[in-house]
Order: sequence, then C-alpha cells, then structure tokens
Amino acid sequence: MFLDSIIGEERYPFFFPTQLIMVDDEKSYLGNLVFGFPVEFSHHLFHSPDKALSYIQEPEHWPHASNLMLSKCKYTDQISDIPFCLGSELVLKEICSKRRFNEISVVVVDYVMPHIDGISFCKYLASEIKRIILTGMGDNEKALDAFNTGQIHQYMLKANPYLSTVLTDRIKSYQRNYFKEMSHHLNQYLGVKHVLNEKALNNYFNSMLRQYGIVEYYLIYPHKFLCLDAKGNYYFFMFETKDSLQEHIDAAKLKQASVELIDHLEDGSWFPHFHTADFLYEKTVVDWQNYMHPVTKLGDYLCAVIESPWIPGFDKSDIFSYAHFKAEQPNGFFAA
Repeated sequence: MFLDSIIGEERYPFFFPTQLIMVDDEKSYLGNLVFGFPVEFSHHLFHSPDKALSYIQEPEHWPHASNLMLSKCKYTDQISDIPFCLGSELVLKEICSKRRFNEISVVVVDYVMPHIDGISFCKYLASEIKRIILTGMGDNEKALDAFNTGQIHQYMLKANPYLSTVLTDRIKSYQRNYFKEMSHHLNQYLGVKHVLNEKALNNYFNSMLRQYGIVEYYLIYPHKFLCLDAKGNYYFFMFETKDSLQEHIDAAKLKQASVELIDHLEDGSWFPHFHTADFLYEKTVVDWQNYMHPVTKLGDYLCAVIESPWIPGFDKSDIFSYAHFKAEQPNGFFAA
C-alpha cells in the first residue's frame, strides 16, 4: 500500500493518513461514487446526516495533530540550524495508538438532504476540516455563495461524469493542506532556509517515500525523519551537510577513533548513526561498521535511509500500523 497523497512539492514536518467522511442520503449514489477511490483511502459513508454529525463530533475524531507540539530540541548544537522539532516522545507514543488514523481531515456532503442541507451541515464541523459540497445544477448559486463566504472549501456538480477522478484529486490536495495548516507554527520556527524547503532534497524525499511505501512521517530531530510504511516497518531518513559531517570527523579525531573509521568519514560516502554522542568514536569500539550507513549526495547535503534503527526504550511490536487500522475499518461500508 502506498499513500499517494503524501507526495507533494511542499514538505511538512509531519503527515499521517486521516479519515474521509462522505454523507449523502442516496445510498446507491454514494456507493458508486467511492467505488473508484484509491484503496489507500480511509473513508466512512453515511446516509444519515444526524448520525454522521454524531460520529464526527466524537472526541476521538477531533483534530489533534497539533498535539505533536513544538519541543525544545535537546540536541541543538553547531550541527543544527533550528532549535525546535516535534516532540519525539509524543511521536513514539502517537504511532502506538490508532487515534491518529481516526482524525478527520475531509468531509464530502450532498447539498440536498432531509432535515438539513449540506451547507448548514458544514457549520457544525471543526474549522480545520476541509469541506466539499456536492450539488445539482439548481444549487450552484447557493454553493458559490457558501464558497465565497468561506463556509465551504469546494463545491462540485454531482452530474459531472468525471466526478470520481476530480474528487479524488481534490481530496488528496486537501489532505496535504490539512497538515500544512496544522504544522503552521512549527514551519515558522523552521524558516525558509530549512532543508524542508530545498527542492532537490524534497524530490529525493518523495522518491524515498515511493520506494519504501511510506504512509506517514515525523520530523523528530532537526535533521531526521521517522518514517513508517503501512505495515508499521519504520525507517530514519537523515540529511546532513558537509559541514556537519566535518564535525563528526573532528569528534572522531579528538576521541582517537580508528584510522579506518576516520577514513570512511572523510571519504564522504558513509554517515554515522549511533545512540549516544561519544559511543562510536571511542577507541574501544570495534564494531563501528554496524553504525555506518551509505549516503546519497545531493549538492551540499548527505542523505541516508536507515531501516529499523534501534530506538532506546521503544518496542517495534507496539506500533499500531495503518494496515492494522484498515483491516479494522474496511473501505466502502455504510456506518449509518
């Protein structure tokens, strides 16, 4: 499984799969509409507006991505050019719970429904949720007014023969924008010069996401992403500069590390990842090769992907994967 909505020209500090809610009293129409949706979508279908609202307003479905708040980085030094990242302890706790996948990012609702119209329905939704109205020809003017006044984010004609394709693209875009807005404050700290905004690095990151089938990622340290595929396998995506590599070389020489180790660092084709600041460079360490990883060079950046890295106090078996969540919540069923 690969989450196509994770790919984009912009990179955010974090991203994970979220829920899509579809509401239409015409059960057959809604079922046919989602038939062509990508299998990776997590969507709940409702033909009862009241029950849809009840579901959406349950606390476990509220937007809470902002709980991955700014954390003063304990590792800030000359290597790091930013003082903040996501709280790594919060992230590790988050990936062991299915709550993140319960979060609702997009709601698609029909305009004409019993007891309540789609625009009135949207007034009950949290402001962070992206809202799309499906309309008939006669409802376009009302939908346009709702769009112009910010009550909805998009409206689409139900009669459009390409609606499923157009709607799929719009949902993917809104899922990305959801995280763009939720990470706004963190982006302010990262600043325009941060590597997240480097086009070449972002393109490489996108290719890595595809190659490893990544569905969620989190910037847990200034130069390190924790990435997970649908089955819960996890990776570190690290990016450093030549200057920061030089600091590792200087530290290794200061600790009188082995000549072979220093040669590997100076060659620039390998990068270290170890568990404590001094561990790798002690002369007594003889298995340092286990902590060296090949890099891809992108201009001034050195990138490395580390599979299943050791994380102190963390048990991989505790991860609640997206595949597990999808198995519990199969696509296409009507919740009510």
